Amino acid sequence: MLQPFTPENRDFYTTDAFTDAALEYLDGHAGKTEPFFLYLAYTSPHYPLQAHPEDIAKYRGKYLQGWDAVREARFRRMREMGLLEPDWKLSPRDPEIPAWEDAENPDAWKEARYVGEKLPIADAVNRDLWDLKMAVYAAMVDRMDQNIGRLLDKLDAMGAAENTLVVFLSDNGGCAELRNDTPEIPPGPIDSYRSVDPPWANAQNTPFRKYKRYDHEGGIATPCIMRWPGRTPAGTITGQVAHLIDLMPTALELSGADYPLENRGERVLPFEGASLAKVISGGQLAGERRLFWQFLDSNAVRSDHWKLVRDGGRPWELYDMAADRTETADVAGAHPAVVEELSAAWSAWAARCAAPQKAAKRPNILWLSCEDMGPHLGCYGDSLARTPVIDALAAAGCRYTNCFTSAPVCAPNRSSIITGVHAATLGSYHMRSGGEGKGGSAKPELPAGVECFPALLRRAGYYCSNNVKEDYNFIRPENVWDDSSNAAHWRNRKDKTQPFFAVFNYVGTHESQVAKWKKREEPVEVKAGTDPGRATPPPYHPDTPLVREQWAHYYDLVAGMDEWAGRLLAQLEEDGLAGNTIVIFWSDHGPGMPRCKRLLYDSGLHVPMIVRVPEALRGLAEVKPGSVSDELVSSVDFAPTTLRLAGVGVPDHLQGRAFLGTGTPPPRDYVYAGRDRMDERYDMMRAVRDKRFKYIRNYEPWKPWDQFMNSAELSPIKQELNRIEAAGALPAGAVWAAAGHKPPEELYDTASDPHELNNLVGDALNADTLARMRAAQEAWLLESRDLGLLPEAELNRLGKAHGTRYDIWNAVAGEDPAFWATLRDTAVLAGSPKAEDAARLLAAAASPQPALRWWALMGLGNLPGVSRPALDALKAGMSDASATVRGAAALSAARQGADTAGALALLEKSLSDADEWVRLQAAIALDELGETARPALASLEKALDDRESKYVVRVANHAVNALTGANNEVL
Repeated sequence: MLQPFTPENRDFYTTDAFTDAALEYLDGHAGKTEPFFLYLAYTSPHYPLQAHPEDIAKYRGKYLQGWDAVREARFRRMREMGLLEPDWKLSPRDPEIPAWEDAENPDAWKEARYVGEKLPIADAVNRDLWDLKMAVYAAMVDRMDQNIGRLLDKLDAMGAAENTLVVFLSDNGGCAELRNDTPEIPPGPIDSYRSVDPPWANAQNTPFRKYKRYDHEGGIATPCIMRWPGRTPAGTITGQVAHLIDLMPTALELSGADYPLENRGERVLPFEGASLAKVISGGQLAGERRLFWQFLDSNAVRSDHWKLVRDGGRPWELYDMAADRTETADVAGAHPAVVEELSAAWSAWAARCAAPQKAAKRPNILWLSCEDMGPHLGCYGDSLARTPVIDALAAAGCRYTNCFTSAPVCAPNRSSIITGVHAATLGSYHMRSGGEGKGGSAKPELPAGVECFPALLRRAGYYCSNNVKEDYNFIRPENVWDDSSNAAHWRNRKDKTQPFFAVFNYVGTHESQVAKWKKREEPVEVKAGTDPGRATPPPYHPDTPLVREQWAHYYDLVAGMDEWAGRLLAQLEEDGLAGNTIVIFWSDHGPGMPRCKRLLYDSGLHVPMIVRVPEALRGLAEVKPGSVSDELVSSVDFAPTTLRLAGVGVPDHLQGRAFLGTGTPPPRDYVYAGRDRMDERYDMMRAVRDKRFKYIRNYEPWKPWDQFMNSAELSPIKQELNRIEAAGALPAGAVWAAAGHKPPEELYDTASDPHELNNLVGDALNADTLARMRAAQEAWLLESRDLGLLPEAELNRLGKAHGTRYDIWNAVAGEDPAFWATLRDTAVLAGSPKAEDAARLLAAAASPQPALRWWALMGLGNLPGVSRPALDALKAGMSDASATVRGAAALSAARQGADTAGALALLEKSLSDADEWVRLQAAIALDELGETARPALASLEKALDDRESKYVVRVANHAVNALTGANNEVL
């Protein structure tokens, strides 16, 4: 054990003693041929401030000019020496340090938190004492310099100087720590224990900001001098960025020593530094490198001319070191992509190398999510809602009024929530993406590099639990959760100090519970009490007693959700965790009722979101109690926001925007959403919304809004719509349910038309808005790499061919850069073509790409009149190499009366295809043909026995019922 050493000789000085030992070591090598390695580690000029009196005397009085003058003089001299670029600025004086001219004024020290506690005010205002402190510090440096001179003289005397590389450097920047343990003894003598303190540390670190302990340049930029006569160009300065980890690789290369692969049977990790041998000889390191730092809660990464740095949980700061080495201009806001890239790189490095940060410094994060619920809460102004818990949460946090989901149904939306990537980009956009049969298609897999974001939190030290719904629409990797079950809870973590990310999903508001058509194993909380007489339906629903009862029941379920949330928040309080836990409440899409769930109106996409940040954590996100935000938020933003709040880097591939935390990107101009296959029915729609307008592109406008779907038909409101439609009594707002087709485009002013009933397409006053919103949607389709225009069988084929569905876009674009824009334009044309569009459709029908042929042939089927070349193309399409293209040709041929018998025969054959999506397409085509498909009745009845796809069975059953008048039900 090391013991304190108090020398008997008061003239003893460690800097001298260490050098004496080093000289003795060199004497032992005099005349020997083997090389030597000497490491001489001075403690000077570290505190305590102690120096020889004769050295102190050299500097006494020189520092009465003060720290401001010293900084400015050093800055000028460094520029003159070529150490600084001409455009680099001197960093401002530390804001806690007064100007030297005010140093004797006690009021000038009010900003210095350490005065009175670690530095007596009498010392703070004593200019002579400040001069003495810096004089002693300078004397310590002076004595070290003298001893280094002794060492270099010894090398000359030995004749070893020409073959000795001498490296001088410091371990970190100037130290601002305050140690004034002997206030009665002035700095200098052996029994004094004083420090130089922040004002002089700030001057020592000229021209930089901050000090030792920080990863700003004042903490990590240190002098480094290398001398090797005949090898290092004398008097030169290099701007090469280097790190302490480079010293060992340099020594290995120069000495020819081997780096061990193992030690005592244990594998030795490879070094991560780079040899500076070329730099020593006047060269530069080749290639870009990234250097990382972490000390306590200070972090940094340097990449080429960029440096990203933060301290104490504060936002990341970004500096262009080529233009601003002194870190005076934070450009994080101007370069969000660089911040994202480097913060993700730092997080990846930290997960592998850095010491875990203290749990108390990182917030716990609690997600409370519910299903199938719009903003029907008291805090959103709904007088019918009974939600005191959620209302109180909003009063303590921020209520977001423009939060929208990326899909109007759970699985595709949850796919984007858990990854931060739109489902249409991942290829997980269909409901369900893997089918529902016993032997149906496999769900898609995530590509390498795309992860569920809780995996990143886990690697950063978080305990992650999910209770209990996942429904991610892809094959879930094993590394996502510590626990995902109906017992999952933050209370289950073994280390109670470990930060957690806990998700609780409330299923009681789900469509099945609103409709009362699904029995659950566990009881669903229903807080009865809503008066149906007060439950006024929206105008797109008929106002009948049954519909009012359904809405009242929905509000009862919402009230039950509120009590559920209250129990969890109470547990947080009981565990003493509320003060260190950020709570985020959200819903996965709108209510599970007709024209809400499954469609792209605000009734399906607009959801509540509330964020509560306790006071102790508002340095991470300034969320004021009772605040309201109208910024646009998408559910795809939840992942990057949660990562940012946890201090975990946000990977570049995420498409969401962090709306809270450090270094947030600029606010959104738009949010985007998509609807694709819903269970057994296809209908591709895309929406873009700003704070006022909603634009919808219906890529399959020939289909009605209200396609028959088993699950949707179980809704009592849907059944009521059916009844009233049959009676010819639908109110104006509900005629959507009887429409046989949709317009290709829809535009709504949600400020004046919140229920989106008045389509403004064709309104000259809104022509510019329509053009702007249309352009935003078309651009986003390409920018987001939306795969939705691929027929599902083709989607699966290409996914297998290129590895994963996510990889399809780039692979196909690499083969044909114009493909995706051409596909988009062809699909738009196919929706409602005019006779003059036939030539373009015929050209696309001859494309080598099956997806283009599919849309072209569907477009030919939608033409108002068909030419002979179009009919020939449809007949030729029925012999296409692609089964899915053959199906499109057959449906269009039957619609246009071109070889109807042959078209039906082909569709009947397709009902037995090995690909379940080809079978489903064929069943849908026959169902849509109605009476025309009667010759295929036997084949449709046979399809009821499909054991692999319940979706095929559902569609076939509907077609058979329509043709026979039966009312058979299937699951």
